[in-house]
Parts: sequence; structure tokens; C-alpha cells
Amino acid sequence: VEPILDSFGGYSANAMTLIYNIFVLELLIAYRDEVQMPIIYEIKNQDMLYYLLFAIIMIPFQFVADVFVLSVLELYHGWKIYDYLIYTRYRFLQRETRWKGLEDSLDECIDESVRTLDQMCFSSQYYM
Repeated sequence: VEPILDSFGGYSANAMTLIYNIFVLELLIAYRDEVQMPIIYEIKNQDMLYYLLFAIIMIPFQFVADVFVLSVLELYHGWKIYDYLIYTRYRFLQRETRWKGLEDSLDECIDESVRTLDQMCFSSQYYM
């Protein structure tokens, strides 16, 4: 389970970065004079809009590519990523407290470095 948690933890962080990138670019465009980064690197305002448009267009294609990558990981390593995610969904729905992070019961069989990541079950509370 630890390799699945490591891999999917990295994937989930990259997926959120892909989405948050849009907001960072919007801030750089809106506060161009205050931030000074586009000015220092001589990036035109029109080019910043192209970066933003590219970041928006890239999202659905990246998620489709991620489906293929996760499938390859399942086949190559023999990991059961989909089954694990179904199990975490079940654990999240059967949680003892409203906030999953407040539960005392951690899975002792899982390595300590990824135990809290497993506890959050890649749920909506994990991404908050």
C-alpha cells in the first residue's frame, strides 16, 4: 500500500498544482505592477494571457493523460490503485467523526511516513 500512497500522493499534489496555477497566473496578471515579476523578465501582458489560456486548455488533456499513466502504473507494478481508491471512499463514508483528520484510529500496518495520508482517504477533506 505504501508505494500506491506515495505515487498517488504525488499525483494528487501535481493535479492540484495544475488547477492552482490558473489562480497564480491571474494574480500575476492582475497585480503586474506590484509583483514586478513579468516586468523583470520582460513578459508582455499579452504573453501572460497566452500562458493563462494554455494553463486552462491543458487541464482536461492532462487529466486524460493521467488516466493512462495510472493505468500503466497498475499494469507495470501490479498495484491495485483503483481498488485502493474504492476502499478509501468506503472508509471515508464510514468515518467515525465528521472531520476525517480527527479520528484516533490510524492503520498501524502502514508505514508511519504515509499513515496520515492514508487516514485522509484522498477525500474532499484532504484537498481542503
